[in-house]
Amino acid sequence: MPALELLKDKPLTKQLVHATVEQHSDDNLPWGAEPIVYKDEIIGTVTSACYSFSKEKPVCLGFLESKEEPIDSSFFKEKYFHILIAGQRYPIHISNVNNDNI
Repeated sequence: MPALELLKDKPLTKQLVHATVEQHSDDNLPWGAEPIVYKDEIIGTVTSACYSFSKEKPVCLGFLESKEEPIDSSFFKEKYFHILIAGQRYPIHISNVNNDNI
């Protein structure tokens, strides 16, 4: 049996996400490789980032990984995520790249 068929019925434990940095300092903008934090635990990493002039705030792509629960639309409900930029914590809004209506 091919490897992908074995994985198709298992829940996702790693997910590509889009993040918008809700509050930021113009002196500290994300570049990539910043940790994504939930409840003082690093659960992901930013892979790329840029400043969105239309949103007037930084936006990022990154991967989240969970060992305790599957990453689906319910994973993101009522959770507050942060990004660490130069040692400072900034709130982020996560949206799913797969359009699961998070």
